[in-house]
Amino acid sequence: MIKIIINVLLAILLLLGTLVAISLVSKGTTINSEPYKNLAELYNSDEFKELYYRFFSSGNELDLRLSYLSRFYGVSNKLVRAIISCESNFKADAINYKAKVGKDIGYFQINSYYHQQKALAMNLDIFNPDDNLEYGFYLLKKEGTKPWRWSKKCQSAQLNLEKNAES
Repeated sequence: MIKIIINVLLAILLLLGTLVAISLVSKGTTINSEPYKNLAELYNSDEFKELYYRFFSSGNELDLRLSYLSRFYGVSNKLVRAIISCESNFKADAINYKAKVGKDIGYFQINSYYHQQKALAMNLDIFNPDDNLEYGFYLLKKEGTKPWRWSKKCQSAQLNLEKNAES
């Protein structure tokens, strides 16, 4: 039942976003002083993606953010949930001080020693929950599950639990 409600809410939000986008295009709205010629051009702009993400992340619903980022980065939502469950138990403020070097931070337990500078270069702060998610998805897309290899058994168990629950 909850999944149905979330899907209905997502559909409504997407419809509202489309109506706003149509309105912006029809009025010749510009972002960075460049007019958008059509909806596809607007949807593919970095500015629209940023606004869309900020809209969804302004609520407290982690599920919406994970669903959106999974689609945006083209990674499995189930895998993401398994990694986050095993790494931080879905706690945004989780910090592991026992890492060999640095600290493991946030949802994805991003290691500060190895990743903080790269994240900062991308204008992301791994200590910020939203940025931790964004960098975690980037890392997953770029390197696969390698950064989380230590929790591989836990991830497999989580994915098997979910698979069994669905059948």
